[in-house]
Amino acid sequence: MQVFKNKAHELKRTVRTVCSILEEGSNVILSTPQNNYQPNLPDKPMNENYFATEIKQFLARVVRETIDIQKVSGLVLTGGDISVSIIRALEATGIEVKRQLADLVPVGILRGGPFDGLSVITKTGGFGEEQILINAVEYLRNRTLYEG
Repeated sequence: MQVFKNKAHELKRTVRTVCSILEEGSNVILSTPQNNYQPNLPDKPMNENYFATEIKQFLARVVRETIDIQKVSGLVLTGGDISVSIIRALEATGIEVKRQLADLVPVGILRGGPFDGLSVITKTGGFGEEQILINAVEYLRNRTLYEG
């Protein structure tokens, strides 16, 4: 089974696009489809866990390859599985929590790996309002640019 027709091409294209947007000084949101999304796949049964794992790993690689190229002020991560995948891709050993942006929305810094000290805000996937995400982005944009 294959989720992407040409994963390497899609990864390269996505990283290029994200880096271009970041170079302009804009924010980037990488997201997964809504729960009711039905992928247009060949007539083979697709294991839901396989599909979810492929998407998580793809997003994690996009983040890693992007911040290998382009400096960022921090990351806002939502959803536990995606957050863990991204933290692993960044080779961090964990997050040191510094404060709470809101209830159950910690602000911290990555520990370990090549991005040690990078600001990270995490939010569970099913909790909170959209305004929390806006506040998280504003918080990171107003901090000093990470100079890893």
